[in-house]
Amino acid sequence: MSHCRVFSPSGAPVRIMYPNPRLRRPNESDEAFVARICDVDMQKDSSFAGVDFVDIPVSDVPTDRSQRYKWRIKDRGGRKGVEVDPTAPDPPTRVP
Repeated sequence: MSHCRVFSPSGAPVRIMYPNPRLRRPNESDEAFVARICDVDMQKDSSFAGVDFVDIPVSDVPTDRSQRYKWRIKDRGGRKGVEVDPTAPDPPTRVP
């Protein structure tokens, strides 16, 4: 899989949707595949309504998930990607 859809909820970490590669049609471009699958999934889940998103290559998503709560969409000179935002707040500490 080479593309995913990244959602940027206001003031929250990004949410990433990876389409199931088994649903890809023969000769379908990455962009068309992501749009077709993710558009349908967005209609099924109202939490995506009105949330900004961008379709990007999976290679533009960090592989280290240890600071996932600080991931944000960043502009890389005209190209969007996901990066760790060092100014993002730490997650709340869970009390047992």
